Amino acid sequence: MFDSLIAYRINKLNLFLFITLSLLTAFFTFNKSGERYDIVVLGIFFLISVFSLFGTLISIDTKSYSLNKSFCLFFYFFFSLAPIVQFKNKTIFFLKDYLTTEIYLTTACILLIILLLYLVFYNVMFKYLKRKEYIIHNLRFNSKFSYKNHLKVSYILAIFSVLIVLYLMKWEMSLLIFRPFSYGLKNNTNLGLFGYSLLLIFRLIPFIVLLNYKIGKEKNDGNTFFFLLIVLLICFPTSMSRGLVAIIYIPLVILFFPLFKRGINYVLLFIIGVLFVFPLFNNFRYLKEGILKLNFELFNSAHFDAFQNMALVINENIITSGKQLVGSFLFFVQESQWPNKPNGSGHLLGETVGYSYLNVSMPYFGEGYVNWGYLGIFFFLLFIVLINTIGDSLSKKGSNFILFVILYLLFLGFEFYLMRGDLYSSIKIFSSFLLAVVVVYFTFLINSKLVNKIN
Repeated sequence: MFDSLIAYRINKLNLFLFITLSLLTAFFTFNKSGERYDIVVLGIFFLISVFSLFGTLISIDTKSYSLNKSFCLFFYFFFSLAPIVQFKNKTIFFLKDYLTTEIYLTTACILLIILLLYLVFYNVMFKYLKRKEYIIHNLRFNSKFSYKNHLKVSYILAIFSVLIVLYLMKWEMSLLIFRPFSYGLKNNTNLGLFGYSLLLIFRLIPFIVLLNYKIGKEKNDGNTFFFLLIVLLICFPTSMSRGLVAIIYIPLVILFFPLFKRGINYVLLFIIGVLFVFPLFNNFRYLKEGILKLNFELFNSAHFDAFQNMALVINENIITSGKQLVGSFLFFVQESQWPNKPNGSGHLLGETVGYSYLNVSMPYFGEGYVNWGYLGIFFFLLFIVLINTIGDSLSKKGSNFILFVILYLLFLGFEFYLMRGDLYSSIKIFSSFLLAVVVVYFTFLINSKLVNKIN
């Protein structure tokens, strides 16, 4: 079945890394540590690891960075390594009883099938789009939105956004460095929840301005570093959630460090980020309280609860016939206007099984099951395949349509966020990025019309 997947030249370094990581994963998987050991369950997880690494390193996707790599790396960490540790140690989050071996086996088999179908569909779709090169040739760079025509407006947008962000934060400068708990920031923002929503958007506008300028101008200059300084000021990594950090800083690393556009460097960056950098950033939420909790429990922590949440959703057969999807897309409707508005799927799971804590995530494919069962998983799988193949195909051909490039770079980190979930927060976060893009480009459009009238 996979003959067509390897009918191309495999990079020797990628093959070496694939074999090395597979061997290390095998040792990690099959060594008899912890309280529980089942060769069948662990064997399924090992297969998920191997095919995840295959999709990352030696599949038809030959670019250094891609949406496909984000997808496969998520599977490697959250649906293989993490559940291996949790299975062996009988780790459970927010419940008294641990998950049975049968629940682990059932969910692992479902995830393995999802991954295999993804690899096949991605390969077929990628090859199909590769033959439709006319799609790429129809994309043209829209000079009307280039940095050359909007430099002054870009400065105004960046500086104005800083002032708005500081006002909404009540001029609390420590929030620019130390990460607050989200509920604390919501309750202490000027203009209340509306102000919190504006904060998410205006904090991102200088970032979109920087992307627009940097993509249109390869060499760095004073303007580049000014916009970068603004982004670092109001989007400093230690002051934001790890999901936002990934969405913002992955594009910046790629644009400012061409080294990560070559070979396996992007994959190595991603692995180091998940294993070391993100756990460290998470500790900064405690700094304002004068506490630095330096622990690296990693796969045994609730940050890696994606597998268990999906397993419980399937085991409890929680299906809402699309209700959760509607609630996610209408996240902006207040509960006062929609009394029976559905909570996030993680919250729904927590209420159903009796979690001691309800603010939990729900992985992307768990969302599919919550909405329409196994049919929902299949629909969600088709959607992510379309997004990944279209994005990677256009990017591979070097599309010079600047708006596409911006959205593609944003989705590199956002896909990891989306895969972990839940869908409610994912749509809300990505809507903030899209609104920031709309604000920037609408301002550019108005500026273009004014310039044309003057001329």
